[in-house]
Amino acid sequence: MQRFLLLAVALLAGVVLAAGVAACGGSDSGDDSPAAKTAEPAATTATAPATTATRPKPPPRIVKVEVDGDAREVDLNAVTFPYCRKRTAVCSSLEASDVKTLSPVAQRAVAEARKRQAQREAREAAAAEAARQQQEQAPEPVPQEQPEGTGTG
Repeated sequence: MQRFLLLAVALLAGVVLAAGVAACGGSDSGDDSPAAKTAEPAATTATAPATTATRPKPPPRIVKVEVDGDAREVDLNAVTFPYCRKRTAVCSSLEASDVKTLSPVAQRAVAEARKRQAQREAREAAAAEAARQQQEQAPEPVPQEQPEGTGTG
């Protein structure tokens, strides 16, 4: 029983020691001297600036697109799903050669915009056809002749 208790305490102490070394950023260099451990954090804080790494913006890739008779300039770097949801007509009118230069995600965004644009145009065409058929089916108003002598003249 005492051996089991001693073994459990030793195992627990090893886990706590390993977690403490990992949390403090223990070195992998193999140098376990106290001087190396105290000098390492000072060296890293002095050489590593506390800035977040951000990627620089890519240069703009502007293309001209004609949408509903209006010429528009589109930055291909800005073509994303939210952009194509707001500007379905713009994304759907991009040329295939421009779409090939986009990222795979942007290419899918353009494909979805083209589907939405085709559905919109189909709905508009169906509504226009229904309105045309309604006009054809509606009887033309026949002018009624007034009997003589009832006119105001």
